[in-house]
Amino acid sequence: MTREELEGMQAINNRVLIRMDKIIQATVDIGVELTIDTDFYPWEHIITSGEVVSAPSQLIFRKRSPISGLTWDTAVHIRPGDRVIFDYFTALTCFGRKVNPVYVGDDEWWYAGGSYYILIPYSGLQYCYRSGTTLNGYVSIGVEATNLVGSRLEELGLTSTTKAEDTSYGTVKAPYEMVTKYDHAEYGSSEVKVGDRVFFAKKKTLKWFAPPELEGTKLVQDRFIYAIC
Repeated sequence: MTREELEGMQAINNRVLIRMDKIIQATVDIGVELTIDTDFYPWEHIITSGEVVSAPSQLIFRKRSPISGLTWDTAVHIRPGDRVIFDYFTALTCFGRKVNPVYVGDDEWWYAGGSYYILIPYSGLQYCYRSGTTLNGYVSIGVEATNLVGSRLEELGLTSTTKAEDTSYGTVKAPYEMVTKYDHAEYGSSEVKVGDRVFFAKKKTLKWFAPPELEGTKLVQDRFIYAIC
């Protein structure tokens, strides 16, 4: 497809068309071009951002059906022209057989006009620069070390279901788009705010290519936040 054809595409069925940003390159004084080495833990330092070319007008929520719908209920919080950050592994699957010869899914990428385009599931989006919010119920948290997790969980009455060794502690660093329904579970007024100190599931955190103001933070969906301290 040509760039003009891609730019005129209308994304539907929970997919978002993104023009990917280019990998950072630098040229030193001696004229040698340097490219970031993405072979070692690439999800920690490869650029996973781009510009929204097309987004669906609405999202489809279907329980336990990640292929044909979202397994959580959220609205569309992006629009064409927005710059977004997306999940490394979700984007990787868009390239299908280009990165894995035995991959059986459809290739959902194109190269045109010097740029790569991917048709990525909305669920793979993590952050919108325009609004300054994390998406899909993901909360950006600055993890802090504390030895008070066990005693505080006991005070909150959570020790019967929550183990201290599986729990992390930190501060919410950015506003986010709350999800009110995950699969079959309803979530009410559980929204946390910037500056809240929270306990959350350690094993459910994600590392991400965060914007500069959120560098060093980790992502966790709000359903895995146990308590506001």
